[in-house]
Amino acid sequence: MPTAELPLVTIIALCYNHARFLPQALDSILSQSYPHLEVLLVDDASTDESAVILQQYAAAHPTWRLLLLAENVGNCRAFNQAFRQSAGSL
Repeated sequence: MPTAELPLVTIIALCYNHARFLPQALDSILSQSYPHLEVLLVDDASTDESAVILQQYAAAHPTWRLLLLAENVGNCRAFNQAFRQSAGSL
């Protein structure tokens, strides 16, 4: 089936102070074989190096979108901000 006919799957990678886990988590997104993905990276105003790592991955993968929140709003609100920007059906 051509990629255009496959449903768009959105991955929202949400983090708050998870720098030590990010490379492994983001590399797992890269290892996915499904071809029609939308990736949104969200940092909920982390105080560690999370935003830097997310910026590096976003720069290396220009189709990934990055949302750096200026203040910590909590998991649900941060996720919902990304969700409202997503286009995937799954």
